[in-house]
Amino acid sequence: MKKVFLLAFIVLLLTSCSSENIELIENNTLNLIRTEQRIFENDELSERIITEFSNNKPIKSSFYNENNELTYIHEWNYSNNNVLLSEKGYLPNGTVDYEKNISYDDANRIKETKRTKGSDIAITSFTYNSDNTIVSETNSNGNISLKVFKIGNRGVINKEIVNNEVRVSAEYDTDFNLISLTSFSTRYNYLYQENGTYPFSYASVYGDNLLNPVLMNNSLADSAQSFNTRLISKITSDLSEIEYLYTLNDFNAPLTRKYYYDGELLGELYFSYE
Repeated sequence: MKKVFLLAFIVLLLTSCSSENIELIENNTLNLIRTEQRIFENDELSERIITEFSNNKPIKSSFYNENNELTYIHEWNYSNNNVLLSEKGYLPNGTVDYEKNISYDDANRIKETKRTKGSDIAITSFTYNSDNTIVSETNSNGNISLKVFKIGNRGVINKEIVNNEVRVSAEYDTDFNLISLTSFSTRYNYLYQENGTYPFSYASVYGDNLLNPVLMNNSLADSAQSFNTRLISKITSDLSEIEYLYTLNDFNAPLTRKYYYDGELLGELYFSYE
């Protein structure tokens, strides 16, 4: 979905490790106020996504087509403690097209998400077990699906299991930058720039629990990059290569990012600060 695609490209989780616990840190030097993402098809602009931020959290994304016509609006809504409670998607005429509601337990872990789009309702609930596993159960219009997430020895989800088979696994370095992601037998390897960090913490959107980014999407494959502290330069596999090129400001935060798929420009991302 558009909102998942957007988040995957504009936000990363900034973390550092202290003993067995991970301390979430945020770059307070800069205040991110806006990003503009440009998506290309066959070297031509096909879509623009403008995202507004408040307190370094995304609050609204506006989608425009190649003719600069508004096609969709996505909003994030937070509690008084600045933890994400819901997301809503709107058609250009203001009609609510999509809604997700999130509830948390006393440990600030996501307990349940409810996604509504038209007459389709999907409720995903999470059960936390003493063996460092989390059982995810999704009820989509009466159809039940299950998966299990495995928590590694440093408190981060590193495996997604379906029908007793590991479908997705992730490997991290000592600073929790993603080294490799294996999804349905395809291994993706991650390389990083020497300099640069993202300007805000993805963790702050979902609270301070490190499990939440994966549980929010109910997917390790979509969320494993959330723990990176560094800027990705390449993602390689036997099938493809994605390359990222940046310009940085004096604070080593990105001003622009371009990304290429097998040499073809896919998109550009522009950052604005105050």
